[in-house]
Amino acid sequence: MIALLALPLDDISQVLARADAFLAKNVSFEAEYKFSGYLLKREPVKLRIEKPDRVRFWANLSLSDYEVSSTEKGWVDVEHRDKVYDDPGVAQGIGLRDSRVSQAFALAFPRFLISPTFSSTVPGEKARVLTRNAKVGTLTGDKITYELKQPGTLVNYQVLIGKDGNVLYYKFKVQSMSGNQEGEWELSKFTTKKFQLSDFVLRVPDDYAPVAVPGAGFPWDPENKFYFGTWQQGSRKVDLTERLSKQPTLIALLDTAKPSVDSESALKALEAKGIKVLRLNGLASGGRLDLPTDTSGGDLRKLNPPALPFFILRKPDGMLRRYWMGYDPAESKTWQDDVVSATQMAPSSKN
Repeated sequence: MIALLALPLDDISQVLARADAFLAKNVSFEAEYKFSGYLLKREPVKLRIEKPDRVRFWANLSLSDYEVSSTEKGWVDVEHRDKVYDDPGVAQGIGLRDSRVSQAFALAFPRFLISPTFSSTVPGEKARVLTRNAKVGTLTGDKITYELKQPGTLVNYQVLIGKDGNVLYYKFKVQSMSGNQEGEWELSKFTTKKFQLSDFVLRVPDDYAPVAVPGAGFPWDPENKFYFGTWQQGSRKVDLTERLSKQPTLIALLDTAKPSVDSESALKALEAKGIKVLRLNGLASGGRLDLPTDTSGGDLRKLNPPALPFFILRKPDGMLRRYWMGYDPAESKTWQDDVVSATQMAPSSKN
């Protein structure tokens, strides 16, 4: 039998492998890029990423009718929300508004940083060109370019990879009969950093539903089981499983830093209708002493709330019945009816 020898990587594959190794090693980081592109001005774009499931992204995207920016705590403020979001529909099977970010915001999102491998984002395997020690502005690295010209279509792509494997520069341009897209990223700062869960929590103002940033995903699907650990309440530890009765329970992860959005009046109205409610502090630190708090962040991390307030309807067998993100006082009555209806979808013996 003839032994098969591993073929050495070509030069371009070696450069891309360097980038893959860098991103595989640095799974938790903050980065700052300058971005310019279609309908957007050149402003610092800040990223906070912890693979595989948490992504925070904020920027000033200067379309004339909206702005997305960060607050001092890393939460997201959105102005002119009717311009930022598409009209939300209802996702089937879960009580969650299916809000999507506008096209310009989605275009600016750096998907190349959250892909399983960076090399999978680089097109034109047989037509790529490598230039060693190339300069783009003040940056120096190995540059890979790719260009495709066909009738009605132009694709132009450039990426600059540094000595350590960091993606220093990333540019794409697509022109076709169906429309044009282009974007340019230039790295300003990259810092490896460990995060607390609260670094990724989006506080939900009381007048709109939150958005899932592309790539972040949702924590569960209905009919999945999840578990609570031992949390702190005042000076004592409590096992939350002891508080979950044999009836459906609405678990409310509350943003206690801003009680006005905690929907307390709606929760009391649900309790008056016979719905069992378990209130929890939604942030990993701080909050009301009379509510259970996960001081370590470990169990809260398992819950992985994408936004606050966050409501989970748990069936007696521990399975998720339905969940809701955000709370709109103008729709409080509809939301309460939805919770009550969800608890009555099947007899308790099967629920």
